[in-house]
Amino acid sequence: VQAKINLNSMSTESGADLSVIIPMLYADTEVGVWGTDTAIFLTGVYSRYQSDINYDWRAGLSWRVINIAMFQLYARAGWQQSRLVVTNRDHLDVIADNAGGFAAIYFDF
Repeated sequence: VQAKINLNSMSTESGADLSVIIPMLYADTEVGVWGTDTAIFLTGVYSRYQSDINYDWRAGLSWRVINIAMFQLYARAGWQQSRLVVTNRDHLDVIADNAGGFAAIYFDF
């Protein structure tokens, strides 16, 4: 994870840099619905290092729109959630949450 934060307020400016190696768990799975071009998918990453937490996952339905030998196009829709918690790294504390529905076009070649 690398981040750079700058805060500006009138004549006051301060900043901090963060650079640390974090072990990570990664998952990517898709289960097709037999006899259809529909699939259920789940992708995500998770890491926890000391008091720091980072995760980002997506789950939903996927519809194959184009299926050619070396190219596939999918329409995907589902839910995504992510969280980043960094505590006292180079005097920097961060909590960032993001969650909501999504729609996407996915290419596989």
